Amino acid sequence: MLPDGTLKTAEVATDGTFTVTTGELKADDILEIHITAYNSGYQKDSNPVQLTVDAKAVETNPLENYTVNAPVVAPLTEGDTAVKGQVNLGIPIPNGTTFEAVVTLADGTTKSVAIGADGQFTVPTEALVADETVAVKVVATNGTFTKDSSVVYQKVSQKLPTDPIADYEVGTPTVDPVTADQTSVTGQVVLAEPIPEGTSFEATVTLADGTQKTATVDENGHFTIVTGNLTEGD
Repeated sequence: MLPDGTLKTAEVATDGTFTVTTGELKADDILEIHITAYNSGYQKDSNPVQLTVDAKAVETNPLENYTVNAPVVAPLTEGDTAVKGQVNLGIPIPNGTTFEAVVTLADGTTKSVAIGADGQFTVPTEALVADETVAVKVVATNGTFTKDSSVVYQKVSQKLPTDPIADYEVGTPTVDPVTADQTSVTGQVVLAEPIPEGTSFEATVTLADGTQKTATVDENGHFTIVTGNLTEGD
């Protein structure tokens, strides 16, 4: 029997158990429960039992006072296919807590991956596009509770061209003797192998008056630069 006098019933199973649907109960409601036996038109009730409805237990949030630190995200460059970073996992970590890095891409798509005990993470993505911005946060989970870090925004940088001759050694030219009234300078240079694909070579002469003259170096390293009449002592 409910507090308002309504009677709810249910059959008792052969193992003696029963479940009576009551509708929503409130804390401190007093219920009265009894069992009724039936046989050949006769019935007999048990002594009633009174039961007080307890207040609903409040589940404690283990993350309530835990600080989820923001991640540090590595620089992003167009064409990258992952977002990498790390986070300082504050100690002590509530027992049973797990962490994941969540990346939101420019189109709203989210990608996530579990964060290891060292706090590092690598979230695979599609190839990133220059000037787009991705958002990264850390999410802590403990049971039914979650807690987010602040969001870090990272812009994707344009990929800088690679200098193919940065590490190539350009040889010093050997110049043939020059005499007065000569109108060109000739010489050669050893072209170190391997030559980076697409590389060309040019020889440059700076004359006495500061004028520069150039000529292409051929595939054997030889060059001839037309200078005009040269003067003794230049």
